[in-house]
Amino acid sequence: MVDGYRASEDRDFRGLGKTSLAANTFNKPVVKQHFDCCVWITVSQQYVVKELFKSMINELYNKAKESFDSMINLNTLSYRDLVETLVKFLQPRRYLIVIDDVWSTNFWQDISIALPANSNGSRIMPTTRREDVASFEFGVLNTSFHLKLYQLMRVGLFSAKKLLLESIYGQCPPYLEYLARKLVAKCEGLPLAIVALGGLMASQNSIAEWNSIYENLN
Repeated sequence: MVDGYRASEDRDFRGLGKTSLAANTFNKPVVKQHFDCCVWITVSQQYVVKELFKSMINELYNKAKESFDSMINLNTLSYRDLVETLVKFLQPRRYLIVIDDVWSTNFWQDISIALPANSNGSRIMPTTRREDVASFEFGVLNTSFHLKLYQLMRVGLFSAKKLLLESIYGQCPPYLEYLARKLVAKCEGLPLAIVALGGLMASQNSIAEWNSIYENLN
């Protein structure tokens, strides 16, 4: 592995489960044990870089159970001070930072200055629902950093129906087969939508009840 960190990006064009997949990875004990510190940051469409840095500092110090200088008020620190604080904390550590729901191709340029590319095997995992952001190189390929893209796919009709049935009770009564296909089509292959629909339908066993759900989806 080349020195630096890897940026592993989850790509999800709405409803495919990017956040769930990232959270599942982030929360695994084996992952927590592998890294010295892990932090999860959610980005809004109208993010403020200084506020993101403050959130990172708070999360990192809390997770590491280290006390930040009580005499220093984060709200009074300049942009440069915040960057230096993050770099000082992260540089000697193997860290994992998940940055959920990135909307802008400018995001990496805004934050990378505070994320040192040390040789400790650190990881950055941004997630996005936007195709333009997922396809953007963020300058990573032209540096010592590495970008690996994971694209979450929609499922086909057969897999979608199977997933729906697993979410309900294993098999569909023959008299509900037609409605099951129509309901699955409404989910447009989105796994999370299918599972959510299955949870809604689990206690409904009549044609009238399933019809009602279908009509409400319309």
